[in-house]
Amino acid sequence: MVTQGWFVGIGSNLTPSTNIPLIMQLLLQDFSHIHTSASIQTPPMGMDSANNFINLVIYLESSLSEVALIDLLKNIEVRMGRPRDIKNRKLIDRTADLDPLCYIATPDKPANELIIPTEAYLNGPFLELAIYLHFLPADTPLPSFTRLPMANGLFGQKATTIHRDGTPRHERII
Repeated sequence: MVTQGWFVGIGSNLTPSTNIPLIMQLLLQDFSHIHTSASIQTPPMGMDSANNFINLVIYLESSLSEVALIDLLKNIEVRMGRPRDIKNRKLIDRTADLDPLCYIATPDKPANELIIPTEAYLNGPFLELAIYLHFLPADTPLPSFTRLPMANGLFGQKATTIHRDGTPRHERII
């Protein structure tokens, strides 16, 4: 049973095939497991760059406050080399972009709390993960998107759960 927690959007457009797995490893230092959507490649939005993004949505089971979560996510961005002191940092390429999307306080009635993103780079992965976690019915329509495997296929092809520990499970482990 999934407990209360946060949906978080993750993206990178600077060596994302290296940086996304590193972001996951850093998150696993604070969380015992991470539920992930498929990874997708998208063009940059609202910025002038030739570097495509890899985006995915994760769910972190946690009772952290929004302020505490944002602090943790921004710390990871800085550790990944994203500058925090540049005025227009949303307009430059980034190694790591982590943003809280919505909090689910009552997993047995999540439909009341789901705030489904409309951005194309988040919508499909978010819906896929919400279905995987049984927050939405299995017959919820999904938009078409191309899945992109990450970390030699350990995640990114479909919604899955990554565990920090090495116990045998049906989920993938990094």
